[in-house]
Amino acid sequence: MSLCPRRCTNPSSFYARQSGGNVSGRRLYSPAAAMLRKPTSHETNAPRREVYVDDADEGDYSIPHTASQQKLSTSQKQPQKPRRRPAPTSPKNPFSSHLDSLFPGLAFPPELAQRILTHSSHPAAAQGHNSGLSFIGRRTLETYLLLLLSVSPELQPSDDLEVIVARTLNSYLLGEHVGREWRVGSIMRWVPAVPKFGSVEGPSSSLGLWKVQGDTVSAVVGGVFRQFVRQTLVFISYGLI
Repeated sequence: MSLCPRRCTNPSSFYARQSGGNVSGRRLYSPAAAMLRKPTSHETNAPRREVYVDDADEGDYSIPHTASQQKLSTSQKQPQKPRRRPAPTSPKNPFSSHLDSLFPGLAFPPELAQRILTHSSHPAAAQGHNSGLSFIGRRTLETYLLLLLSVSPELQPSDDLEVIVARTLNSYLLGEHVGREWRVGSIMRWVPAVPKFGSVEGPSSSLGLWKVQGDTVSAVVGGVFRQFVRQTLVFISYGLI
């Protein structure tokens, strides 16, 4: 079949002849018009571009701020107050620490603890020593010992209470046994009665230490009586006896 060039320029007549002339119900476009027709969004299979937070800086998209970002920006604008440093704590008094360890639950004031553990022979005795507290403590021990003996079933009519009290509360015995158990010799302040250019050897040096320790034990009881009294003193006195 031969076609003239003039007739081929009309695509409608060409397709009509090829299909038998029946073109009803169909719109025919030329190839150029078909190429210029823009496809709709549902006709294309290309994926749509998603907008993420990272792309916000590259485009003109506006991403709303979250609550945490708004709070952060608000805190950056407000001036921060300087934090207060805690006050430095001073080290605890060694005299108070020693007495507190002997009697858990009691808190000895530093001044009282220093006075209890300072003998009159020490140079620091000018600021206070334990002679007065030792006197009070010894009388307190004697009182509770007499009360204990008065109700003892072992007491005989021929027993001398004054002798029993004197032997039981002897300062040397208190220093040797109670003072050593309380370790008062490692913390109390005293000066041995020793010549400057000599030394004392033998039992006399130990006797001097025991005497001072015994007086310190009585001073501890006197300090407790003065500062705390009541049931605590009863417990200590009966425990020593």
